[in-house]
Amino acid sequence: IHLKQALDLKPAEPLFWRALGICYTEKEEFTLALRYLKKVNQDAEIAFYLGLAYEHNGNIDKAIKIWQSALEKFDPHLSLNLSDFSRICYHLGHAFANKKKLDWAHYYLGNYFELEGKPAQARYHFQKAKNLTKDKALKVKIGKKPNLKEPKKEDKK
Repeated sequence: IHLKQALDLKPAEPLFWRALGICYTEKEEFTLALRYLKKVNQDAEIAFYLGLAYEHNGNIDKAIKIWQSALEKFDPHLSLNLSDFSRICYHLGHAFANKKKLDWAHYYLGNYFELEGKPAQARYHFQKAKNLTKDKALKVKIGKKPNLKEPKKEDKK
């Protein structure tokens, strides 16, 4: 209620649009969320919520496009909030699984676990993606992942 009142006082304030869009997404009022989130400059957090709103409105392809674009545009290592990136990867994994593109689903779940600091789970998903894919671009992406290799066991002295 207060955000809507604030928006009535300053209708051009993007901080209010941002907050309302996130609130409506959290309340699962995705059509209203889209109305506000589409007006806001995208960062990783907005991309997450915007994609979520599109996904729940039945436009999985648009959600995937937004999430993939965010991952390409923003550097998770320069972000203050890595959870935005891990949430995007998690949802991308599930969106691709729903589209029966399991190679990409495993790739993004591998990224999710990598960002969450779980290398064994990341390795599992990257290996599954590698075994499933025939996509050359995906093979290149997987090949760049350091978590694909098993950690070396130290020799006992």
